[in-house]
Amino acid sequence: MKKIYIIISVVLISINSISQQLPQFSLRMFDNVVINPAVTGTKSYNEITLHHRSQWIGFEGAPITDALSFNGKYFNNMGLGAYVINDITGPTHRFSINLAYDYQLKINDEYTLSLGIAGIIMQYGIDGNKVSLYQHNDNLISENISDMVWKPDFNFGAYIYSDKLYVGISALQLFQTKMNVFNNLDAQIPLSRTYYIISGYKIDINDDYFIQPSILFNTTFHSPVQIGVNTLVSYKDKIFGGLSYRYNDAVIFMAGAKIKDKVRVYYSYDFTASKFRTYNKKGSHEIIITFDIPRKPKKDNSLM
Repeated sequence: MKKIYIIISVVLISINSISQQLPQFSLRMFDNVVINPAVTGTKSYNEITLHHRSQWIGFEGAPITDALSFNGKYFNNMGLGAYVINDITGPTHRFSINLAYDYQLKINDEYTLSLGIAGIIMQYGIDGNKVSLYQHNDNLISENISDMVWKPDFNFGAYIYSDKLYVGISALQLFQTKMNVFNNLDAQIPLSRTYYIISGYKIDINDDYFIQPSILFNTTFHSPVQIGVNTLVSYKDKIFGGLSYRYNDAVIFMAGAKIKDKVRVYYSYDFTASKFRTYNKKGSHEIIITFDIPRKPKKDNSLM
């Protein structure tokens, strides 16, 4: 009985994992290195980023994600970075350590091509203490059962950018690793290869204002394509505001500010626009704090 229960639990978690295996972020345009290693070191400064998301506030077992990253440019044409991500959803948790490298090649005076790869070591686990049973008095399945496993993987990305335009494509979880969380059970959690396409364009209104529309596609080929459309407005590159729409999911309000030229703070609130709003009306919160580390003055080929 206990074995059957665990197998059913793992299968249900797997179904949920396929629909949202990788953390969902609304402020991706400010932290693209976590979905495309080729973005590493493409800004005019090195950067440390703290990223937190609390999804579906008030909903028990809702995803909570934290990320810490560093990325910078070295030797004129190489980007190096590292980031850790901790993602908790109900009884499952996923922790990964990522090391990224990219090579940047000038196409012409305006555009640069960056090719990047990230090596990953990932821990995936299930916390039996967070599993609630329907039959609390069933002694055969009342034991709290937990387990975890470590697995390697890789991400790959390509990124073309200028001071106005960027386009990137990436593939995450290239190995499509199968996670055998419980070694004594014939049950696996498959990690699906996930593809991202990102693009944005900076439109200067005048010396003080610019608008940056952007778009993001992602899919696993086992689930519907997720599409996000964003519009960001900036005043003197110090105050930011924007609006996003994630198809069949949420309307997102964004705001941010640059503090003393070295610290940037961004916040977003997701207003649930899908049928899930019936169960969760408090939306989702997200915040990013970035610390800019100046490099020697060079031509700025980055958008943000």
